[in-house]
Amino acid sequence: MNRLSTAFRAALLVVLGLAGTAAAQPYSGLTLRINGPGLNPGGYVTIPDSPSLRPTEFTLEGYFNFSDSTSGPQILIVKPIEPANQTGTMPAYASFVMFYGGQQDTFLVGRIGTENGFVTPAVKAGFYPTRGRWYHLAFELGSTVLQTAPVSVLRLFIDGNLVATQYLPSGPSPRIGDGGLGRIERIAATPRYDASKTVIGGVDSQGGLGAHILSGLPLADGSSSERTSPGRALNIQEKFFHGRVDEIRIWKIALTETQIQQSMNKTIQNPPSDLVLNLHFNLSQQDNPNNTLQDNTIYGNDGNIVGDYDTPVSTAPINGIDAPLPVELTGFSGSSRNGAVNLSWRTGAEHDNAGFSVLRDGVEIASFRSTLGLVGRGTTANPTNYTYTDARVVPGKSYRYTLRSVDLSGASHESGHAVTVTVEATVSAVV
Repeated sequence: MNRLSTAFRAALLVVLGLAGTAAAQPYSGLTLRINGPGLNPGGYVTIPDSPSLRPTEFTLEGYFNFSDSTSGPQILIVKPIEPANQTGTMPAYASFVMFYGGQQDTFLVGRIGTENGFVTPAVKAGFYPTRGRWYHLAFELGSTVLQTAPVSVLRLFIDGNLVATQYLPSGPSPRIGDGGLGRIERIAATPRYDASKTVIGGVDSQGGLGAHILSGLPLADGSSSERTSPGRALNIQEKFFHGRVDEIRIWKIALTETQIQQSMNKTIQNPPSDLVLNLHFNLSQQDNPNNTLQDNTIYGNDGNIVGDYDTPVSTAPINGIDAPLPVELTGFSGSSRNGAVNLSWRTGAEHDNAGFSVLRDGVEIASFRSTLGLVGRGTTANPTNYTYTDARVVPGKSYRYTLRSVDLSGASHESGHAVTVTVEATVSAVV
């Protein structure tokens, strides 16, 4: 247990002559150790529901250090749905969940629940963590264009690298709970939400909710299983994470692999509006008698530590401060008219912004270097509107557009925003 107060540690660093850059570094080097109820230490983190924690697309990310990689499944981040709201023949048990399967099911798994039920297939990647090693884990729900049609997509990242992708088409898809009969129903890949708390390291329930969340776990051969049936509650210890966590974030956008890699080793000094939860865990127990966690975003999604815990010194590879992006994008939309695609976006502020590039299906089609309307405003605190028309499109086809900003140093920054537009068919006038 960490008995040193923050003030005493700071004074000690000064005495030892090791406080050189402490004033410029908000990351204090602590972490949260939780091992689930019934163990010492043991606990989990809850964050009350809020509109900002109900994103239609998201990225969940954080650092996890497993003290027990054999027990499982272990829930890492979840927003469950309360039993009273689990309606229908195929209810959704969680809006989103990322968990580790344990020794019997050595997978990292991400899953969402929708109005139509608990979506399968889940996205999963082979994963058997080494005890005592820090892993940066991320799960996201985004969108893309697949074979000219817009689809939702689930992705998993380990240490910043994309390791698994699962497309969720809007058409017929297999469902969990069909008893192997091949039942087919239409799904909508938009998470269903209720007023349940978001939980880090477990579930805020003592009943069988965790068994429902984890039903249909992938087996070692990659197939889906009803090994954890909806009728059987897991042992309470099986639901909870065992180890240390650090720098937990939830975004309301699907980050690119590059964006995750650029920020995963840094604390975010000026949180953008797309970041809806950011927990540092930098207060010791002695400095935190109320067991509260301050959210480092504009949304104020403060959390609470439930149960026992301690705050040892962190060895997670977080060693810098993430500088703000050159633009704060407050809106991005697209529409089709007269056989072309019209894009519009708005910046709330710009800092050293040279301009934008427009990408269609991942390929750059226009740049501020050759298009005057894409030139940035440099540095300004005033909102600015931009537009671009893409006339080189095929009627009836869907395209996915993204933006890239370039600062005055020449560095590129993916906006993280995307819009999918289906080009309307042109109608010839009848004379």
